Amino acid sequence: MAREINIQVINTCNLNCKFCARNWVDPCTLINIKKRYMYTEIFKKIVDKCVDYNIDTFCLTPTMGEPFMDTAFLQKLDYLEHNDKVKRYFFSTNFILLNEQMIKQLLSYKKLGLQISVYGYDAESFERTTQMPGFKRFMENLEILFINLPKRKCTVELCIRFKNKPFTSLLKIMRDTYGVKINDKEQLNFNLGGLISYDLEDMHGPHKKEGICPTAEMGCIYENGDMGLCYMNDIYGEYNFGSIFVEGLDKLYEQISWVTLGQSEGIYKKCCKDCDENWSIYE
Repeated sequence: MAREINIQVINTCNLNCKFCARNWVDPCTLINIKKRYMYTEIFKKIVDKCVDYNIDTFCLTPTMGEPFMDTAFLQKLDYLEHNDKVKRYFFSTNFILLNEQMIKQLLSYKKLGLQISVYGYDAESFERTTQMPGFKRFMENLEILFINLPKRKCTVELCIRFKNKPFTSLLKIMRDTYGVKINDKEQLNFNLGGLISYDLEDMHGPHKKEGICPTAEMGCIYENGDMGLCYMNDIYGEYNFGSIFVEGLDKLYEQISWVTLGQSEGIYKKCCKDCDENWSIYE
């Protein structure tokens, strides 16, 4: 049976969102996280091992980064696009670092699920969420996207990451005319495996855990080839099952299966214990 996996290629960002884990993780860990980078040749070797194991879907969303901070990111996407064993790949981007040529290239990919984060409806709301400028560039790129949507081959999803604010007319046209999905569930912030307390503005929770977390079933591969459990909330790498180059995926997924078996029985340990990820295992 085919599987889905996350690959962590970079963990640096051009924004500083108020709900990002970098605001709560200790400074020494943050320095080390920012240094993490997966070279393209390592990426290719990992993809090859994954597809040989019947993994056909790849998530490239970083734990707390912007994928286009990686100047070789399009090369990595090309490798996935032209691999016959890859069915689909997707990632989230704040869409600020791209230019027109890059946007057109993304839209030409048939297997890509492009998820664009929307952090505000004007410059003030954008900067309030991200603590950085960038709304003008975001809107310029959104207009380039809009112009080229009729020719797109990939799927496009706009993820609203701020609470209860109006859509712009441009977003409405994209949704109504071109079938672009608008995902407003990202407004419900999570607590990053217990890192964030519930006194944060717009925080929702706590929630009741129930069942197996799909992120845990997916697993993730870090920049050095080590396999972890959760690319979203395991900031400190509490779950590290070994190297994909040494252990092999059979053994690594066997270790993950013991964790998910516990979750099926209501047992949540380490970063999972205090996690309140609203879209996965919570009522």
